[in-house]
Amino acid sequence: MRILLVEDNLTDALLVEDALADMTVVGPQLSHFRHVERLVEAEGVLRQENYDVILVDLGLPDGQGLENFERLQTLAPQTPVVVLTGLSDQEVALEAIQRGAADYLIKTEAPGPVLERSIRYAVERKRNENSRLELVKAHVAQAEAEAANKAKDQFLAMISHELRTPLNAIMGWASLLKTGELDESAQTQAVDVIERNARVQAQLIEDLLDVSRIIAGNFRLEYADFDLNGVVHAALEGLQPQIEAKNLDLRTEFSKLPPISGDPMRLQQVAWNLLTNASKFTPENGQIWVQTRCEDHHIHFSVRDSGQGIAPEFLPHVFDRFRQADGSTARRHGGLGLGLAIVQHIVELHGGEISVHSDGEGQGACFSVMLPLRGSSCADIS
Repeated sequence: MRILLVEDNLTDALLVEDALADMTVVGPQLSHFRHVERLVEAEGVLRQENYDVILVDLGLPDGQGLENFERLQTLAPQTPVVVLTGLSDQEVALEAIQRGAADYLIKTEAPGPVLERSIRYAVERKRNENSRLELVKAHVAQAEAEAANKAKDQFLAMISHELRTPLNAIMGWASLLKTGELDESAQTQAVDVIERNARVQAQLIEDLLDVSRIIAGNFRLEYADFDLNGVVHAALEGLQPQIEAKNLDLRTEFSKLPPISGDPMRLQQVAWNLLTNASKFTPENGQIWVQTRCEDHHIHFSVRDSGQGIAPEFLPHVFDRFRQADGSTARRHGGLGLGLAIVQHIVELHGGEISVHSDGEGQGACFSVMLPLRGSSCADIS
């Protein structure tokens, strides 16, 4: 057992040291005893050494009252502190206990046996607290591991389903083409279906590869100076057929922006993912709003829709990997649910932030991206 005594009165310090040596239980267990006279000395010792118990006098040359206890507790929060004083003050005693002191002893009324009981109680209570804490940590770790394994199992089942679905369509139409019995219109439809499902499968595989790069720390950006409006426009052009097919009302508001430094292809991927989600989860004849603007030293890009919204309980997990609002393979919308996790990583690699707001299911959603301007500001717009 290691005990630190903080006491400026040498006579009292010797009495404590003698009492420790005579203790029947603590005495034989005492492997290290150190005495310092000032609070600043004790703080220096605690920065370098660990102790099982701290005994501290409330009246020290460089500290008074419960300040002494609090300063030591801040430096060694896991070490029980027994407060010693020469004054009988029940209010101070009660306050010391309420603030976390293991015990409060009046020196003149604390002979060896009383001090020994106090030290043993303090050490035993701390040991029990640590045991309970370790038990709780073990239960939490086990629950988290089980949840992670369950999520991964669901994710693997989802991967199998999502990769098989476009593959089945491709193989089915390819078999029909091989028969040579399709007319020109059916052949055109077959080629369209095969091409569309091939693109879907290519995107699924690319998402998996991106996540693999993120996990391995191999996800890299290729920097250039470019106009973010052009990147968003390019993403919109690629989604125009999907938007028109659902007769969505697309409203855009593009402010003039200064050039931004970043990876244009990866930020187009961000815009494409956000716009794809908006069109996918917005019913026919719904609305999508796209906006860019410049404020101070940041460019803001947002996508808002009138779609199905996000449940409050799922909102904190929107950007999690291996998590989806509907993780079943029978869900209405395809995809692996990796897009937003990848989007968040790309935005953060650019030093930016992404956030999401939704008032709940059926209330639509708004994703907002904020990207820093490096070496320029909105005032530089010509």
